Amino acid sequence: MVRSDACATASGQTLRSLVLGPSEVQSCSKFVDAVITSQFTVATAGAVGAAFEDVDCLDELSEITLLYLRSSADIQLRLYAVPASTQAVSGTFPTAFAGAETLIVVLDGVTTTTTFLIADQTAAQCAARINAAFALAGIATPRATVVSGQLRIDGIATGVDGTLGVITITGTGAATLGLDSGSSPTSVDAQGQDIAVNGLYLSEFPNTGSQAPTKAQVSGSATVDVVAGGRS
Repeated sequence: MVRSDACATASGQTLRSLVLGPSEVQSCSKFVDAVITSQFTVATAGAVGAAFEDVDCLDELSEITLLYLRSSADIQLRLYAVPASTQAVSGTFPTAFAGAETLIVVLDGVTTTTTFLIADQTAAQCAARINAAFALAGIATPRATVVSGQLRIDGIATGVDGTLGVITITGTGAATLGLDSGSSPTSVDAQGQDIAVNGLYLSEFPNTGSQAPTKAQVSGSATVDVVAGGRS
């Protein structure tokens, strides 16, 4: 049972109750401030684990502290389904690019080279040029965005698999953009952790001492029931 806790209720939080098993079972009761219930059908291409899709209903939670799944067939559950990302911290704008400066990005195993023009002076103009190079390489865009005035590049792959889920950056324009190692950009590799599920999966994640998952994906062909609790 997932239900309101008297201490938490007294602190002014709005809480939800949810029964996962027989209602007379009280010893496993927990409180959460949001509960999601949903049923969906998944049908990804190829073998189980070859392609993944988001469990969209979980986007309503900022942290998942309890997750119950019941699948009608074999599926792969990917927790912590977050792609690699790199956030510049000291890019210089206007760039003073004279033209022909480069940014070489290896994103999920695909290498792209962006060649900047003299007109690429603002962060937004540089992001547009980088996205054009990604699109030319067949990578879904936008991958480059501007966050707090600095460039950010996000990968696509969410699982850790060799060169997948990793971003590496070089090039003559990387330092100006704040994306080379000397500029100490904030970099995070993909974090996905895969679990084989056939039937019932139930897990509780600690909300103190370690970070609870924020996203999940699934792979395979099945009907899936979801019950999740956490922070909204």
